Amino acid sequence: MHNPKLYTNAHGWAVFAIIVLHAVVWSLVPYFTLPTAGLDPVEMLGWGRSLDWGYFKHPPLPSWVAVGFDTILPPSLAVFVSSQITIALTAWGVWRLAQQYVLPSGAVCAVALIFVLPYTTWISPEWNHDIAQMPFWVWTIVAFQWVLDTHGRKFMPFVALGAISALGLYAKYSMGVLYTALFLYVVLFRWYVLSWRCFIVFPIVFGAVIAPHMIWLKDTAYLPFSYATGQVTDGGTWHSLGKFFGAQVINLLFVVVGILVSIRRPQFPPIGLPSGHFLTYIVIAPFVVLTAVIWAGGLSLHTRWGYPFLSIVPLLFVWICERYKKNLSIGFCVAWVVIVDMSVAGFYHYHYTTTLNRGQYPGHALATQAQNIWRTKTKTPLSYVAGPQWTASIISAYAPDKPKFIVDNKRDINPSINFADVKATGYMIVWRPDQDPPKCKIHRTRHHQYTIPPTVYG
Repeated sequence: MHNPKLYTNAHGWAVFAIIVLHAVVWSLVPYFTLPTAGLDPVEMLGWGRSLDWGYFKHPPLPSWVAVGFDTILPPSLAVFVSSQITIALTAWGVWRLAQQYVLPSGAVCAVALIFVLPYTTWISPEWNHDIAQMPFWVWTIVAFQWVLDTHGRKFMPFVALGAISALGLYAKYSMGVLYTALFLYVVLFRWYVLSWRCFIVFPIVFGAVIAPHMIWLKDTAYLPFSYATGQVTDGGTWHSLGKFFGAQVINLLFVVVGILVSIRRPQFPPIGLPSGHFLTYIVIAPFVVLTAVIWAGGLSLHTRWGYPFLSIVPLLFVWICERYKKNLSIGFCVAWVVIVDMSVAGFYHYHYTTTLNRGQYPGHALATQAQNIWRTKTKTPLSYVAGPQWTASIISAYAPDKPKFIVDNKRDINPSINFADVKATGYMIVWRPDQDPPKCKIHRTRHHQYTIPPTVYG
C-alpha cells in the first residue's frame, strides 16, 4: 500500500457509502420506471432457467447471477441488482488498486468518479456480459499487481490470479484482450515473475476453474464461437474504430470535469508517488491489443466493448494530477458525482416514462396471460416456452412457473434443454401477431392456437 499510515477507516467507509448509495439508487430507479427489463437482461433470465456450463451465444456467468437473484427478488429487480452488485465489486477493486498508487483523497475520488461513467448509470440496467466482465477485469489487474509486488515469489498471488482470470472467461471471452496485454507486460518488462509458481500454480488453478466450461465447449462443438463467427461484420474497420474511440472520449467527459472542479493546491508537503508505469500501461495496452485485432481482421467494433477498459482510467487521471503536485478535494469530487448521478437517474426516469420504448412492454402481464392459457387447457404447469428471443424470453423471465426458454424453437442451439422432457410435458410456441407462426421443429403433439388480446401486450 502507498503510504499506509495516511489511510484511515474513514476513507474506507466513505468509499463504502458512495458505492452503496449508487447501487441502491440504480437498482430502484429502473425497477420503478420500467415495467419490463431490456432484451439482454431478459435473455439472461431466460437462458438461466436451464442451468448449464454455457449458452449458444456466451459463457454462463451472467445468467447464473441473474437467476440466482431471481430466486429471492422479482425478475426485473433481480437483473438490476445483478448489474449494481457487479459495478460495486468493480469499484471496490479500483479502491484496492488505488491504494497502491495515490493518496487517500485521490483514491476516494478515483472510485467516486467511476459513477459518472455512462456504463455505471444510464446503461447499467442493461445487465449483460459487457457489464458482467467489469469486476473480473479490475480484480485480475489487482491480482496481477499482487504478483508484481511479491516479485513472483509467493504462492497465493498466483492462486488468486489463476482463479479470477478463469472466472473472467465465464463472464465474457473478450477478457482475453486483457490477458494478452498482461502477458506482453511480463515478457517486455517483468520477466522476473516467471518463477516455477507461474508455470505450475497458475496453470493448475486456472485449468481447474475453467475445465467444466472447456468440456462443455468441446461437447457442443464450440457453439458460442460458431455464433460469433456468424455475427462478424466485415468492412468499415476505420469507421468503427473512430466511432469506438470517439465514444470512449465522450464517456470520460464527466470524469474530466469532475477532476477539474476537485483540483486543489497541495495541503501538505508532497510525498513521493509510486511509479505509474504499470498503471499507464494497463490503461493503454488493452486498447492497442483490441485495435490490432480489429484492424488485422478487418472487423467492426462495438462501442460497448470499452466498458471495462474505462474502469481504471479515473485512477490514472488522479495519479497524473498527484504526479504534478495537485491534490483532489474529496468534498468537491463527491458533490460533483452525486449531482451527476442523481441528475442522470432523474432524467432516466423522465425519459423512459414519457417516451415509447421497449421498457414499457407489459412483460409480466403477457407472461401471466400466456401461462394462464396453458394451465387452463392442459391443467399442468408451463415448463417450456419456445419462439423468437424477445417474445419467448419475456414469458420465460416473467411467468410465475419460470418455464425454460427454447431459443428460436431450435434444437441445435439449445444443448441445455432436455428434449425427452419436452416431449413428455409439452411446450408453448409464441410469436407476435405481425409474424408468421413458426413451425413445430422440436416435437409435434396436439396443436392449439390462441391469440392473447392486444390490451395485454399493447
